[in-house]
Amino acid sequence: MALALFDLDNTLIVGDSDHYWGEFLIAKGLVSESEHREKNDQYYRDYLDSTLDINDYLHFAMGHFHGKSLTSVQPLLNEYVANVTPTIAPHSRELIEAHDSAGDTLVIVTATNQILAQGVASALGVNHLIATDVRVEDGVIIGGLDGEANFRDGKITKMKQWISQHGGSLSDAYFYSDSHNDIPLLEAVKWPIAVDPDEKLTNWALLNDHPIISLRD
Repeated sequence: MALALFDLDNTLIVGDSDHYWGEFLIAKGLVSESEHREKNDQYYRDYLDSTLDINDYLHFAMGHFHGKSLTSVQPLLNEYVANVTPTIAPHSRELIEAHDSAGDTLVIVTATNQILAQGVASALGVNHLIATDVRVEDGVIIGGLDGEANFRDGKITKMKQWISQHGGSLSDAYFYSDSHNDIPLLEAVKWPIAVDPDEKLTNWALLNDHPIISLRD
């Protein structure tokens, strides 16, 4: 039984769940449209450039939730997930089901925070999630980064912590991702697969003779 690891944004879904969250808040009229969109777009560009200050971004993204309980915001989160679900790539469920049928352990490994990613993972039928943690105390959302961000080398750190609790091995793992930010974890697994990859990851995959697939066509 192998580990089957999946990035979320632009891999299992078409688009970015964090960026979708900003647009969702705008559409609901919960934030200032012009100010929020400008910042939301800039944070997304920073992510693509590997320059994102994740702690700063989490304060921005979760600002509407600060001081609120997870229970009280769940209806809004459910509505958000319902908006994200149509962006699931056409062949994502097929890939997930193939690994599930093979007896593999399914894990979504994403830089998106756990508050947003949990519902999307559930919609995809994946029970295990490793995400970036937002500070939550006694069920109340405080905001900001809790621990290490699940981003670049941080994905390896958090993956190893998860393995120490749940079992498995990176030496017998698949990892599917679109992003050059995930090259550290892709290099650490037995079977790295580039999925609808960005230019840098495409070049890396071709150079190292790794598979390139699409879940969209």
